[in-house]
Amino acid sequence: LNLCLVGPPGSGKGTQYQILKKNINIPCQKICAGDLLRDMGKSNETIRKLLAEGKFIPEDITNNVMKNEYTNLKNAMKDKGIIIFDGFPRSMKQFEYMKEWFEEEMVVIHLETETENLLMERMKNRVIVNQTIYHLINDPPPPEATIKTSLTKKNENKDIISIIRREDDMNEEARQQRLKNYEDQTRPMIDYIIKKKDTLPWEYIHINQLEKEEPSYMKVHSEIITKLEHL
Repeated sequence: LNLCLVGPPGSGKGTQYQILKKNINIPCQKICAGDLLRDMGKSNETIRKLLAEGKFIPEDITNNVMKNEYTNLKNAMKDKGIIIFDGFPRSMKQFEYMKEWFEEEMVVIHLETETENLLMERMKNRVIVNQTIYHLINDPPPPEATIKTSLTKKNENKDIISIIRREDDMNEEARQQRLKNYEDQTRPMIDYIIKKKDTLPWEYIHINQLEKEEPSYMKVHSEIITKLEHL
């Protein structure tokens, strides 16, 4: 069984992976399209610029990166544990491509969050410390030194990068573009999965985060676990 976390930027995909990894008694590893592409951006200025502007990376690049990472991780895990896809697939083209090489059971967990102001606020205040996601206001990181961007050049001293901020989180136009990407590219894919869920070999779980008050991370986690247990 493998999981796929989908939802708009800022919906909590990375956070829910962290909680799942900590709380379930099964080894799990994440394949995050954004993390892999940001790593590419450190040595590829074209990729770096597209990411910083919140734009889609060409589909063939993303697809090949994800397939290769999945193959390598699957071999390393020796079929023991769960692989969690974070932010992939996020378009119909990616979905169709993935179906060609992914033949295992998959559960799509849709973290639905449509309040634009909430998502913009989450992205604006998101930081990462030692691969753990924090929120500058609601869940602040431990007091550390320098804030760097996620696309800091590889030859810089990584020891001084204690708090990381993504370039596309800091740029309001990039945040708006990413929300538009979700509506234009990802939502039609999710609608298709919902429509075809009875004929697809993928299960679908809907997590409603549309309350007026922001749900706690653990409340969302509990709902995910409950629905997984009832599949």
